[in-house]
Amino acid sequence: MGLLPLTVALYLGDDHGWVDVTDDVRVAAADSGGGVTIVRGRAAEATDADPTICTVTLKNVDGSYSPRNPTGKYYGLIGRNTPMRVSMGPSTRAVVEVSSWPPRWDRSGADVWVPVQGAGVLRRLSQGAASLRSPLRRTFISYNPAAYLPLEDGVAAARPASAADGIAHGTSRDVEFGVDVGAAFGGTAAAARMTTTKAMIATPVRAGTDANGHWSVGFYMRLATQPHSPSGQLVMRVRVTGGSVARYELSVTDGSYWWRAYDADDNVVANRNVLYGAGADPTGWVALALQVQTDPVGTRWAGVWHGVGDSNFWATVAGGETLAGPIGRVTSVELHGSEYALDALFAHLIVTPTELPFVRNAFRIVSTGFASERAGDRILRLTAEAGVAVEMVGDPSLTELCGPQRAAPLVELLQSTARVDGGILQESRSVLGLVYRTRHSLYNQTPLPISYAGHISEPFEPVDDDDAVVNDVTVSRVGGSSARATATSGPLSTAAPPRGVGIYDTSVQLDVHDDGQLPDQAGWRLHLGTVDEARYPQMRLDLTAPGYDGDLAAAVAAVDAGDVLALTDLPPWLPPGPTAAMVQGYTEVLDADQWAITVNATPAAPWDVAVADGPQRVGADGSAIVAVSDSALTMTMTSTAVNGAWTVDPADFPMDLRVGGERVTATGITGTGLTQTVTLSARAVNGVSRSWPDGTEVQVWAPAVTPL
Repeated sequence: MGLLPLTVALYLGDDHGWVDVTDDVRVAAADSGGGVTIVRGRAAEATDADPTICTVTLKNVDGSYSPRNPTGKYYGLIGRNTPMRVSMGPSTRAVVEVSSWPPRWDRSGADVWVPVQGAGVLRRLSQGAASLRSPLRRTFISYNPAAYLPLEDGVAAARPASAADGIAHGTSRDVEFGVDVGAAFGGTAAAARMTTTKAMIATPVRAGTDANGHWSVGFYMRLATQPHSPSGQLVMRVRVTGGSVARYELSVTDGSYWWRAYDADDNVVANRNVLYGAGADPTGWVALALQVQTDPVGTRWAGVWHGVGDSNFWATVAGGETLAGPIGRVTSVELHGSEYALDALFAHLIVTPTELPFVRNAFRIVSTGFASERAGDRILRLTAEAGVAVEMVGDPSLTELCGPQRAAPLVELLQSTARVDGGILQESRSVLGLVYRTRHSLYNQTPLPISYAGHISEPFEPVDDDDAVVNDVTVSRVGGSSARATATSGPLSTAAPPRGVGIYDTSVQLDVHDDGQLPDQAGWRLHLGTVDEARYPQMRLDLTAPGYDGDLAAAVAAVDAGDVLALTDLPPWLPPGPTAAMVQGYTEVLDADQWAITVNATPAAPWDVAVADGPQRVGADGSAIVAVSDSALTMTMTSTAVNGAWTVDPADFPMDLRVGGERVTATGITGTGLTQTVTLSARAVNGVSRSWPDGTEVQVWAPAVTPL
């Protein structure tokens, strides 16, 4: 196949769009300083993908690619993180950002160039990235709060920081900051503890809470001990000016939340003492809010609350109750210590000039830190919040459940989420963005056939080593328990050589939703780490070689991390094919003479998993030959009690078996005991023919693997 046209373009802003600069690209052989080289994907199956790297050399005799040269053609248009796109014909090969333009020249000045190295969006997103704020803080900020103390301050804080414009800070007394609340309240990064009965947290409130005819005050609380008396003790006080109510107070009793409103003369004008309600006991985390709005009669108010993570929502009166007079505006809010509130935890004290949706399910989910969110949905949500383009390959509803979202940088959160599901997170080839390929989308793929004879060039270097061996896996949940899986038998087991390879252990911490997921997570990682096949760190596919027509070249060019190649026509000194190899990453070279992709691949066999009515069969556990009749194409085998007798149901045949590395087809099995006779219709189905001494292992050709 002939070379398709190489195109390199720079994005020079909305006025100019993508500008073709191919004429300025050195397209000589890449190994002599020309052409384009693209490196993308990941180095191994168990690692995160690195940012895409794209190197291009641009001719710069006229200074067009010197950003600070005012006589250059692109002065003022190129600079740090200028987008660059590389295409081969209709196929976009990379979209990256160029962060630097280093000028280079020879002493004569006749040769001037710029060696450009662009990187994918992961590089920029990872550099100097601060941790994302907690889910609740990110949500509350969007309500333009008139006062907001997140109470997520560090342990050395002397007073609570304010996250509301116009409010410098809050005040406090006898308060311990930086208390870790763990997974019980996933929506926050920390909390504040009342250390005495006289403790107090307070904040002033920016003017204007009454401008929209609706204001709200909310906070989160967890008491250390159960209140023991029906006489309430003060928890929150809201001071108001310009309204019929001068202050609202919330107290807690041994079974209820007691809400009161007072006028300027200290008369009680509203009094509601309401049971906690299911799921809202104050010794667990509870979200409480006071909602006040203008009503045709005057003021409508209600106290609302729910237990964090619970689907029950409670209120003083459904729809609220009315009072005469205007709503007024909030001037300050206080949280108070008491006997009941000793060692109590508080978080996210907020005042908004709008309604707080405390009684909506979406807010309940935020409060939990999006616990039980599917990994695919979390990746979609996080990238949308950050304004990062993402393509989802596979169904996000089939991804694993995640635990509460931690406070961490965006890329770290995305990568940790991908690890929970076991899919592949990498950069898009076509836009400045990301692609997430779900674990489920990697199962049972139809591979692309690649012939060694006509499609694979040097280097082609299968490696049979222990680089990816893991036979002892411990998986733990952040803030939770752990589970362990070990391989105690088999060629890659923990047994000492030659029965196994010895111990290759690893431990992984995952943000899974609950401890019940851990055994399967450990088992799946053990399965991936005990595949007794070669890996392919270098396999060169030269798309300009004679064996490639346009269709095959296009198919190979479309291959990306997670795709599977079926290697056929392998030389006789290698195991017979087809051998399935899953691409993990690649290096691509485009120049005047070649279009070559050198892939890094690992065994794809572990990703062929059992499906209903599929070709996989339950694996045998201790079956071996005791006699063979070559003339009758039969063999007699015996099985262990653990394995039990093989099926004799005619509906289960034909069945392919693996006998000492040879693939054979069985048309039936007779005998109901542990010694049975197998009738064969074909031998050497895979091109391997061997003698079978007594004791040769008998196994189904494709043992069923339970997917994660």
